[in-house]
Amino acid sequence: MVQEIWLHIGTAKSGTTALQHYYNENLSDLSAAGLKYITAPGHSSANKLAIAINKNREDELIKIGEHITREIETGPEQVALISSEMFFGMAPDKILSAVPILRDYPLNVLVYIRRQDRYIESKYLQKMKNGRFKGSIWDYIEKFQGSGSDYMAELRPWFNMECDVHPRICERSSLIGGSTVTDALDVMGFKTLAQNVPESRVENTSPSIGRIQLMQALGEAGHPKVRQIQRALPADPGGKARVLTQAERRAYLDKYADSNEDLRQDFFPSLSVLFATGDLETPEIDLPSGYSPAQISELTEVFKVLLQKE
Repeated sequence: MVQEIWLHIGTAKSGTTALQHYYNENLSDLSAAGLKYITAPGHSSANKLAIAINKNREDELIKIGEHITREIETGPEQVALISSEMFFGMAPDKILSAVPILRDYPLNVLVYIRRQDRYIESKYLQKMKNGRFKGSIWDYIEKFQGSGSDYMAELRPWFNMECDVHPRICERSSLIGGSTVTDALDVMGFKTLAQNVPESRVENTSPSIGRIQLMQALGEAGHPKVRQIQRALPADPGGKARVLTQAERRAYLDKYADSNEDLRQDFFPSLSVLFATGDLETPEIDLPSGYSPAQISELTEVFKVLLQKE
């Protein structure tokens, strides 16, 4: 019988895909150890719940809420885990109202945070590669107001709830076992499970600038399934693009210096700083340029011709 619940709320681009896929594919092993991983029906995470909340889909909310409630109330497992990076930045009351049973158990909120320049860059590249955003990273930051970069502000509503908040720094050297997959298991009390996770895991890495430009050109040409295509492509050998200069990274981090210090004092008092920044002391580097505007224009026209022939 479930005795406590863990709510993994992200953040996005902090190993959530790896965690969700591994847990969903190893339900029996988790269950045997006492951990019940609960997802929306037919999915590897609870993202459908978050989407239903955001879009006020009442019928879907009822269906998913009833499913999660049944999962919590049945079975021998002592701990339940629900995971969605889309919960990050969402008002706690919305989540708890959608699944009221969460209020009836000791609730732990688990969140992984990355250094803000890396976080916002990854979020931007994710939107770009899916063809869901066009423009510079500064256009993205302005439109989405930092997209949750002020972690203290985003977590503060949870501090006022009857739950325990567990922020974790999402850097390989700071994670137990080197990933969120193993770190979360250890934090929740499943050390033996964490020690038996294989090295090979599903990752949702950022693509290269060239791959992003190709997907953008495909979208500009009018292809309706850019996201599906980029997901079907093999791993990008030139992945993990960089779009921020060293100076821009330092300036972006400066915006959250006070907030980061508050978070450090409350949750990481043993650290001298919340995020290490030694890599930003190196000289400025050349950012990859990808295709030229003329080449992208030509590729877009080629894609349009191909789409007309389909």
